[in-house]
Amino acid sequence: MKLLSVVVPVYNTERYIRRCLDSLLVPETLEAIEVLVVNDGSRDTSAAIAREYEAKYPDTVKVIDKENGGHGSTINKGLELATGKYFRILDSDDWFDTLAFIRYLKKLEKCDEDIVLTPYYQEYVYNGMQILYEYPGFEFDRTYTFADVTLEKLGDFYFVLASSSYKTEILRSAGVQLFEKTFYVDMQYNIMAVRDIKTIRFLDDNIYRYFIGRPTQSMSIESMIRNMPHHERVLKFLVEYYAEYKTQVEPEKRVYMANMIKLMTNTHFHLVSDLWKNRWQAYRLSKNFIRYLKKTDAELYQAAMDYPYIRFGQKLGYLNVLLCNKLYLKALNFGVKLKGRLGR
Repeated sequence: MKLLSVVVPVYNTERYIRRCLDSLLVPETLEAIEVLVVNDGSRDTSAAIAREYEAKYPDTVKVIDKENGGHGSTINKGLELATGKYFRILDSDDWFDTLAFIRYLKKLEKCDEDIVLTPYYQEYVYNGMQILYEYPGFEFDRTYTFADVTLEKLGDFYFVLASSSYKTEILRSAGVQLFEKTFYVDMQYNIMAVRDIKTIRFLDDNIYRYFIGRPTQSMSIESMIRNMPHHERVLKFLVEYYAEYKTQVEPEKRVYMANMIKLMTNTHFHLVSDLWKNRWQAYRLSKNFIRYLKKTDAELYQAAMDYPYIRFGQKLGYLNVLLCNKLYLKALNFGVKLKGRLGR
C-alpha cells in the first residue's frame, strides 16, 4: 500500500500540468505516493502530457480518462481507485512546494490520525502577492480529538482541500460522493468528510500552492454570479445533510458543520440579493430560500438570522432586494457602525 494517494483533476490545463506533476515527482517521493491523474474530457494536450509522466513513472502515475463530469466527478473517480492510506487532492493548475512535500511525507509515515492538516499559500498571479493560511491555535505534531477543535481556535479557517489529507477509509466510510457537473462541490467534500473523523494532527509543512488569477476560476465574482444555481444546489444539499446527521455527531463537530453552512448561507444571500441582475427573480429567490431553510432546519435558520443583512431583510419581506437594495445596504452598514461606536 502506498502512503498517500494524490488525485490530480485535469481539464484543459496544458499550460500548468507539467509544473503540477514536476512538483510531486522527485526521487524522494516516488515510493511513498501514487498520483492519479483524472482527465475530465480535456480537449487540449493535457492528457497527452500526463501520459508522458505515466510512461516515465509507471509505478507511481496512473492516468484515468473519463467523459467530462466536472470537478466532483474527478474526485469521485479518484476516491474509487485510490489505494493509499491517505488521500489528498491537488488541482492541476496548482502545485506543491517540493521540499516541503518531501519533509511532509517523512512525517506522514509516522501518523495514524484520521486527518492531517497543513498550512498553504494562495498565490495571486496577477499581482505576485502571497497569502498564508495556517492554524495558529494548535500545536504541531500532536494528536487532537474533535472535542479540542473550537471556532475560536480555528478562527474561521476550516479543513479545506488545500490543507487536508484524510485517511482514505474515512472518506469512504463517510460516503463522500460529490455532485457532477456542479461547482462548489469542495464544500460538500469539506463537510461530509469530517463526519467520521475522530483524530486530528497539524503539521507545519507548507505544501500547497493555490494558484489564483485565471478569470475562468469558479471563485471569480463573474463566475460566482453565473453559477449561482450550483451554489444553491450544494447549499441545499448541505442543509439537508446537516439536518439528517446533526444528532449523530459530537457537539463540537455539529457546531463546526453548522458554522460552515452559516457562512455559505450568507454568501448565497449576497450573491442573490446584491449581484443577481433580475431583481424580481432575486426577490423570489431570497424569500423562497429563507422559507426553505426555516422549514428544513430551524437551527440553521436561526444561525442565518445572526447576520443583520438577512435578519432585517426578512423583516422587510425582502422588498429591499426588489426596490432599493444599495440604499438598504448603506443604511444597514451605517447602523452597524453606529451601534459599534455607541457600544464602546
